[in-house]
Amino acid sequence: INSMSENGRMALVVPEGFLFRKDLAKTREYLLENCQLQSIISLPQGVFLPYTGVKTDIIYATKVNQKIKKSEKRKDFWYFDVKCDGYTLDNHRRKLDTPSDISKYEEYRKLDKSQAEDMLKVGFEIIPLDKVRRNSYILVGSRYRTTTIQSKYETVNFSEIATLTRGVNYQKSQQTTFRTNNVILPADNITLSGELKVSKEIYVDETVSLPNEKRLMQDDIFICMSSGSKEHIGKVAYIEQNTSYYAGGFMGIIRTNPSRCLSKYLYFYLLASERYREDIKVLTQGANINNISSTINSIKIPLPSIEEQKRIVAEIESYQQIIIGAQKVLDSYMPKISYDFVEEKSLEDIALFKPSKDEVKNLPEDTLVSFVPMATLNTFNASFVAREERRIADVRTGFTYFRDNDIILAKITPCFENGKAAIARNLTNSIGFGSTEYIVIRANQALVYPEWIFYHINTQEFIQGGKSYMTGTAGQQRIDINYVKQYRIPVPSLEEQKKVIDRIHYEQSLIEPSKQLIK
Repeated sequence: INSMSENGRMALVVPEGFLFRKDLAKTREYLLENCQLQSIISLPQGVFLPYTGVKTDIIYATKVNQKIKKSEKRKDFWYFDVKCDGYTLDNHRRKLDTPSDISKYEEYRKLDKSQAEDMLKVGFEIIPLDKVRRNSYILVGSRYRTTTIQSKYETVNFSEIATLTRGVNYQKSQQTTFRTNNVILPADNITLSGELKVSKEIYVDETVSLPNEKRLMQDDIFICMSSGSKEHIGKVAYIEQNTSYYAGGFMGIIRTNPSRCLSKYLYFYLLASERYREDIKVLTQGANINNISSTINSIKIPLPSIEEQKRIVAEIESYQQIIIGAQKVLDSYMPKISYDFVEEKSLEDIALFKPSKDEVKNLPEDTLVSFVPMATLNTFNASFVAREERRIADVRTGFTYFRDNDIILAKITPCFENGKAAIARNLTNSIGFGSTEYIVIRANQALVYPEWIFYHINTQEFIQGGKSYMTGTAGQQRIDINYVKQYRIPVPSLEEQKKVIDRIHYEQSLIEPSKQLIK
């Protein structure tokens, strides 16, 4: 903006995250104050393949780098959502026979308000800027839609295309503590992302009736019918092949009529449809133990032709393959620290543990500080975003204190084993408070960088070594702080440390696109 001549025009391609990320709200505000935003074109994910799969948008603005009088400022902007740009959304980008939505934008590219009625008919949307300003300057047009878009397909009741079979009922006394061939799966085995990951098996004895119809078989949809959590009610997993597992009592098995509905099409709808999630909320309103077994039959499902269902399924599966590939890149990367042999020192020789709260005792009670609960930390990742703020008076007691550049390490199971640790950065007033289950390590930066300590303790070697130093009852075990204090790491010169840290940061920059692609 600043580099342009006054009253310039600008078309800017941005990753979609720019339109809604909280940490860029001020940048978007600056954009609106120093430009006349005309339109935002949302492009489909994949238009820049094979170079990047990140979803992008085009921002078009006029009167750039010009202070616009209040009376001349636009009250809204045009938003246009491109569903198809005329090419396949894969690495090959083959030309399609179907028309491109971009031609509609080109036809009305002058954004003439006299054509507004026609523009609305072909997919343009008018986004009020006063709503944008009230909503953290988020520029994603779909956030401001107030009308419900009806499906262009026939809609049918769930009961017209699928049947629901409830899982196996059994008594507590029929459970066994030893492994049997009668294995029942509860809701814990379905992830919120729609995968079947068997992590909890319930074994029952021979007195339990196990009809074959309650066994999970190929093309079944495994669904959580009843739960104390509204987030988990209605979650689904697709069964790729025949299994020896049976659905639990609070679970269900959906089987479609294949002549009308593909099982995987219905699975993707139940997994990703916002309308379905809204229907589930309504059906379970006010219930303590939510149950949709008697009401799911009335849920409306949009039903295109079988051929169209096949096309939709194929498109979504192609996206899933991209995500699987990107996840493999992330899963296989661990920072490697290589250097010539140097003296090793214990962490307590190069760092301060548990900094004193006396450092902030003289701050006014209404001073805002960052609050960082355990859930905010990522696994095997030094960075996090501290989104929550509290008054220092509310957190002085009962919480752990730290500052910018301090390392925070989860000491309780399973967070310790999962690699929950981070380096505090960009805290409000450089101060943070958080869970009492943190160990705080402050590097002596005359000897060592915080990253140098982090990359040595955020490793499987450190975690596996610490498991024998866990104390407490099962499920509430904590790492002995003395293990952490006595843990020895090599301490080369700061110059050598920086070389290694810079290399790790470079490697991480190479895998960052994979994270963005998954999002």
